[in-house]
Amino acid sequence: MFKIEKGITRPPGEPGVRKYPFSQMEIGDSFLIPQDYMTRVRAAAHRHGERTRTKFTIRRMEDGSYRCWRTA
Repeated sequence: MFKIEKGITRPPGEPGVRKYPFSQMEIGDSFLIPQDYMTRVRAAAHRHGERTRTKFTIRRMEDGSYRCWRTA
């Protein structure tokens, strides 16, 4: 089972470091998504869009890869 420990300080995180570049994107910008991450990126784009009132779309490309665009 798991042992609970008290008094251990948490190491500092890296402020401002994001997994996906949604906040840096302008309308029309896009980035390539590995196929394994498509569902996660779709959910993250939706959450980011609701918080910031921006919109994103993900489309499958002819070569089978996925790409995320900022649309609004």
